[in-house]
Amino acid sequence: MNYLKVFIKSFCGYLIDVFFLPREEILTTNNFHSLPKAVNDNPHIFSIFYYKNAPIKKLIKLIKYKGDKKATKQASQVMYDYLLEDISEKLEFNNYTRPIIIPIPATKHRMKEYGFNQCQRIVQYIEKIDKNNTFDFSYNNLVKIKDNLSQAHTKNRLDRLKNIKNSFAVRMPEKIQKRNILLVDDVWTTGSTIEEARTELLKAGAREVLAYTIAH
Repeated sequence: MNYLKVFIKSFCGYLIDVFFLPREEILTTNNFHSLPKAVNDNPHIFSIFYYKNAPIKKLIKLIKYKGDKKATKQASQVMYDYLLEDISEKLEFNNYTRPIIIPIPATKHRMKEYGFNQCQRIVQYIEKIDKNNTFDFSYNNLVKIKDNLSQAHTKNRLDRLKNIKNSFAVRMPEKIQKRNILLVDDVWTTGSTIEEARTELLKAGAREVLAYTIAH
Protein backbone atom coordinates (compact mmCIF):
# COMPACT_ATOMS: atom_id res chain seq x y z
CA MET A 1 0.00 0.00 0.00
CA ASN A 2 2.86 2.38 0.83
CA TYR A 3 4.42 1.68 -2.56
CA LEU A 4 1.11 2.56 -4.22
CA LYS A 5 0.95 5.86 -2.34
CA VAL A 6 4.50 6.70 -3.37
CA PHE A 7 3.72 5.88 -6.99
CA ILE A 8 0.53 7.96 -7.03
CA LYS A 9 2.31 10.90 -5.40
CA SER A 10 5.20 10.70 -7.86
CA PHE A 11 2.90 10.34 -10.86
CA CYS A 12 0.75 13.28 -9.78
CA GLY A 13 3.89 15.35 -9.37
CA TYR A 14 4.93 14.40 -12.89
CA LEU A 15 1.56 15.49 -14.28
CA ILE A 16 1.84 18.83 -12.49
CA ASP A 17 5.30 19.37 -14.00
CA VAL A 18 4.08 18.51 -17.50
CA PHE A 19 0.79 20.40 -17.58
CA PHE A 20 1.05 23.26 -15.12
CA LEU A 21 4.60 24.41 -14.47
CA PRO A 22 5.85 27.03 -16.94
CA ARG A 23 8.34 25.71 -19.50
CA GLU A 24 11.70 27.45 -19.54
CA GLU A 25 12.14 29.59 -22.62
CA ILE A 26 14.86 28.30 -24.91
CA LEU A 27 15.06 31.47 -26.97
CA THR A 28 15.26 34.67 -24.96
CA THR A 29 16.64 38.13 -25.60
CA ASN A 30 19.45 37.26 -23.21
CA ASN A 31 20.64 34.07 -24.87
CA PHE A 32 19.81 34.73 -28.53
CA HIS A 33 23.18 36.28 -29.38
CA SER A 34 25.11 33.61 -27.47
CA LEU A 35 23.59 30.67 -29.38
CA PRO A 36 25.80 29.45 -32.28
CA LYS A 37 24.56 30.66 -35.65
CA ALA A 38 24.36 28.60 -38.82
CA VAL A 39 26.94 28.84 -41.58
CA ASN A 40 25.03 29.78 -44.73
CA ASP A 41 26.88 28.65 -47.82
CA ASN A 42 23.96 28.44 -50.24
CA PRO A 43 22.79 31.53 -52.18
CA HIS A 44 19.12 30.51 -51.90
CA ILE A 45 18.81 28.94 -48.41
CA PHE A 46 19.41 30.75 -45.13
CA SER A 47 19.31 29.40 -41.57
CA ILE A 48 19.46 31.12 -38.21
CA PHE A 49 20.97 28.63 -35.75
CA TYR A 50 23.49 25.79 -35.75
CA TYR A 51 21.37 22.65 -35.36
CA LYS A 52 23.82 20.54 -33.33
CA ASN A 53 23.78 23.00 -30.45
CA ALA A 54 21.84 21.28 -27.63
CA PRO A 55 19.25 24.01 -26.90
CA ILE A 56 18.44 24.35 -30.60
CA LYS A 57 18.05 20.57 -30.98
CA LYS A 58 15.65 20.67 -28.05
CA LEU A 59 13.75 23.58 -29.60
CA ILE A 60 13.35 21.77 -32.93
CA LYS A 61 12.14 18.58 -31.25
CA LEU A 62 9.56 20.53 -29.25
CA ILE A 63 8.29 22.23 -32.42
CA LYS A 64 8.52 19.28 -34.80
CA TYR A 65 7.35 16.34 -32.70
CA LYS A 66 5.61 17.77 -29.62
CA GLY A 67 3.76 20.65 -31.24
CA ASP A 68 4.83 22.87 -28.34
CA LYS A 69 3.07 26.21 -28.87
CA LYS A 70 5.39 28.25 -26.68
CA ALA A 71 8.50 26.98 -28.46
CA THR A 72 6.85 27.54 -31.83
CA LYS A 73 5.93 31.13 -30.92
CA GLN A 74 9.51 31.82 -29.78
CA ALA A 75 10.95 30.46 -33.02
CA SER A 76 8.37 32.31 -35.12
CA GLN A 77 9.25 35.67 -33.57
CA VAL A 78 12.95 35.05 -34.19
CA MET A 79 12.22 33.96 -37.77
CA TYR A 80 10.10 37.06 -38.40
CA ASP A 81 12.84 39.38 -37.14
CA TYR A 82 15.42 37.52 -39.20
CA LEU A 83 13.30 37.77 -42.36
CA LEU A 84 12.77 41.50 -41.94
CA GLU A 85 16.46 42.12 -41.43
CA ASP A 86 17.54 39.89 -44.30
CA ILE A 87 15.25 41.37 -46.93
CA SER A 88 15.30 45.00 -45.68
CA GLU A 89 17.50 46.19 -48.53
CA LYS A 90 15.40 44.31 -51.09
CA LEU A 91 12.24 45.92 -49.74
CA GLU A 92 13.80 49.36 -50.03
CA PHE A 93 15.65 49.21 -53.35
CA ASN A 94 14.55 46.25 -55.47
CA ASN A 95 10.77 46.59 -55.84
CA TYR A 96 10.41 43.65 -53.46
CA THR A 97 6.90 44.58 -52.31
CA ARG A 98 4.98 42.04 -50.20
CA PRO A 99 6.85 38.78 -50.87
CA ILE A 100 4.75 35.66 -50.28
CA ILE A 101 5.69 33.42 -47.36
CA ILE A 102 4.92 29.75 -47.97
CA PRO A 103 5.52 26.88 -45.52
CA ILE A 104 6.97 23.59 -46.74
CA PRO A 105 3.89 21.32 -46.90
CA ALA A 106 3.70 18.07 -44.92
CA THR A 107 3.05 14.56 -46.19
CA LYS A 108 -0.23 12.77 -45.47
CA HIS A 109 1.77 10.32 -43.36
CA ARG A 110 3.20 13.16 -41.28
CA MET A 111 -0.26 14.68 -40.76
CA LYS A 112 -1.72 11.31 -39.82
CA GLU A 113 1.05 10.59 -37.30
CA TYR A 114 1.36 14.02 -35.65
CA GLY A 115 -1.80 15.88 -36.67
CA PHE A 116 -0.03 19.12 -37.62
CA ASN A 117 2.50 20.68 -39.95
CA GLN A 118 5.11 22.49 -37.85
CA CYS A 119 6.17 24.69 -40.77
CA GLN A 120 2.62 25.87 -41.32
CA ARG A 121 2.28 26.68 -37.62
CA ILE A 122 5.43 28.80 -37.74
CA VAL A 123 4.11 30.74 -40.74
CA GLN A 124 0.71 31.21 -39.08
CA TYR A 125 2.40 32.77 -36.05
CA ILE A 126 4.49 34.97 -38.35
CA GLU A 127 1.28 36.15 -40.03
CA LYS A 128 -0.11 37.17 -36.62
CA ILE A 129 3.09 39.06 -35.81
CA ASP A 130 3.17 40.87 -39.18
CA LYS A 131 1.05 43.87 -38.14
CA ASN A 132 2.55 46.08 -40.86
CA ASN A 133 1.50 43.67 -43.61
CA THR A 134 5.03 43.39 -44.96
CA PHE A 135 4.28 39.91 -46.31
CA ASP A 136 1.56 37.98 -48.08
CA PHE A 137 0.89 34.40 -46.99
CA SER A 138 -0.10 31.25 -48.87
CA TYR A 139 -0.88 27.88 -47.28
CA ASN A 140 -2.59 25.72 -49.92
CA ASN A 141 -0.93 26.57 -53.22
CA LEU A 142 2.31 24.58 -52.83
CA VAL A 143 1.19 21.02 -52.04
CA LYS A 144 2.81 17.66 -51.41
CA ILE A 145 1.66 15.18 -54.05
CA LYS A 146 3.97 12.31 -53.14
CA ASP A 147 3.69 10.71 -49.70
CA ASN A 148 7.39 9.91 -49.48
CA LEU A 149 9.34 8.76 -46.44
CA SER A 150 10.50 11.33 -43.94
CA GLN A 151 13.80 12.81 -45.08
CA ALA A 152 15.14 12.17 -41.58
CA HIS A 153 14.81 8.43 -42.25
CA THR A 154 16.83 8.38 -45.49
CA LYS A 155 20.48 7.39 -45.31
CA ASN A 156 22.37 9.87 -47.47
CA ARG A 157 22.05 12.81 -49.86
CA LEU A 158 21.50 10.61 -52.94
CA ASP A 159 18.69 8.72 -51.22
CA ARG A 160 17.16 12.01 -50.08
CA LEU A 161 17.21 13.36 -53.62
CA LYS A 162 15.52 10.24 -54.98
CA ASN A 163 13.01 10.20 -52.13
CA ILE A 164 11.91 13.82 -52.59
CA LYS A 165 11.91 13.91 -56.42
CA ASN A 166 8.61 15.10 -57.95
CA SER A 167 7.03 15.51 -54.51
CA PHE A 168 5.59 19.01 -54.93
CA ALA A 169 3.09 20.76 -57.17
CA VAL A 170 1.68 24.27 -57.49
CA ARG A 171 -2.11 24.32 -57.64
CA MET A 172 -2.62 27.92 -58.78
CA PRO A 173 0.46 29.16 -60.65
CA GLU A 174 -1.28 32.43 -61.54
CA LYS A 175 -1.14 33.37 -57.84
CA ILE A 176 2.66 33.32 -57.73
CA GLN A 177 3.71 34.35 -61.24
CA LYS A 178 6.30 37.12 -61.12
CA ARG A 179 6.08 37.15 -57.32
CA ASN A 180 8.92 36.78 -54.83
CA ILE A 181 8.56 33.74 -52.59
CA LEU A 182 10.02 33.04 -49.14
CA LEU A 183 9.84 29.36 -48.22
CA VAL A 184 9.87 28.47 -44.53
CA ASP A 185 11.08 25.15 -43.11
CA ASP A 186 12.21 24.09 -39.65
CA VAL A 187 15.55 22.44 -40.47
CA TRP A 188 17.87 22.53 -43.48
CA THR A 189 19.79 19.27 -43.64
CA THR A 190 20.92 18.54 -47.21
CA GLY A 191 18.58 21.08 -48.79
CA SER A 192 16.99 18.50 -51.10
CA THR A 193 13.44 19.17 -49.90
CA ILE A 194 13.82 22.92 -50.22
CA GLU A 195 15.48 22.73 -53.63
CA GLU A 196 12.71 20.48 -54.96
CA ALA A 197 10.07 22.93 -53.69
CA ARG A 198 12.02 25.87 -55.17
CA THR A 199 12.18 24.15 -58.54
CA GLU A 200 8.40 23.70 -58.69
CA LEU A 201 7.72 27.30 -57.67
CA LEU A 202 10.17 28.65 -60.26
CA LYS A 203 8.67 26.41 -62.94
CA ALA A 204 5.27 27.83 -62.03
CA GLY A 205 6.54 31.35 -62.74
CA ALA A 206 7.83 32.73 -59.43
CA ARG A 207 10.30 35.59 -59.85
CA GLU A 208 12.66 34.55 -57.05
CA VAL A 209 12.44 31.85 -54.38
CA LEU A 210 14.49 32.07 -51.18
CA ALA A 211 14.20 29.66 -48.26
CA TYR A 212 14.61 30.24 -44.54
CA THR A 213 14.93 27.70 -41.74
CA ILE A 214 15.36 27.85 -37.99
CA ALA A 215 18.42 25.62 -37.99
CA HIS A 216 21.06 24.01 -40.19
